[in-house]
Amino acid sequence: MNYEYAQSPAELLKEVMDDLILDVWELSEMSGIPAEELEAILQDRQAVTLDDALLLELAIGVPFEQWLDLEEAYQKVLSNLSEDEINRALDNSHLRSIKKYH
Repeated sequence: MNYEYAQSPAELLKEVMDDLILDVWELSEMSGIPAEELEAILQDRQAVTLDDALLLELAIGVPFEQWLDLEEAYQKVLSNLSEDEINRALDNSHLRSIKKYH
């Protein structure tokens, strides 16, 4: 069985925030990224931009290339899914990764 997998940048951001015991407001203050934008990223409603990636690298040490690579892979998989598949995956709060079986 073939499948594609892409970790949402939100997953990594949540893991790092948990590890560093940071909330959105603290990360916003550290990074300079508005809290509303971080919330949108954490909810997979907004992509991580180059500016976001650079600011996150400075704030929490995850290389900007890793953020951009995750975002690119995630968007590629999303582009291959139907709208229903995307909505089901995003509605499932404990599963933010996208898998597509062929």
